[in-house]
Amino acid sequence: EKSPEVASTGEESFAFLQRSTEEAAKALVEAAESGAPTSPSSKVLLGIPEDKEWLSDMDCYIRKQLEVFCASENDVETARSDRKYPVQVGQVGIRCIHCSMSSTELSGTAVAFPFAINGIYEAVREFQRLHLDSCDNVPDETKEKVAAFKGASSLSSVLRKYYILAAKALGLQDTR
Repeated sequence: EKSPEVASTGEESFAFLQRSTEEAAKALVEAAESGAPTSPSSKVLLGIPEDKEWLSDMDCYIRKQLEVFCASENDVETARSDRKYPVQVGQVGIRCIHCSMSSTELSGTAVAFPFAINGIYEAVREFQRLHLDSCDNVPDETKEKVAAFKGASSLSSVLRKYYILAAKALGLQDTR
């Protein structure tokens, strides 16, 4: 069953669909093959329905603030100018859904390209620690909800293992 997640950027609001894990994996493959810019309805959230069975409410909510995507030529150029490690076209990354819907270029802590699926956990923690509170594109209500969750994180040993399993469920795999 699909349930909409609403994100707003300034005066606009967008509904993102919380897809089943299989549907999300299929949408990610289609996005990678088409290479076309994504619309709100075609975006794939890092958060999946199974999260609620394993993770705290805060961790589930944080994962719903991130989109999984495949790098375009523009993403590669931005990463290069941002002095990030080399990124290749088609490489999977995660980025702030609020920033991805804004007209500003995604850079800095708004986007990450983990080297391997076991790096997704650290990338999400970095996003939470360095980006979420300071991002101008994140609505105040989202920041307030995250602040209300403070201290309600899952055990890190459970998180690390689950993040790898969830990434594999989305069809992500290490290529090196």
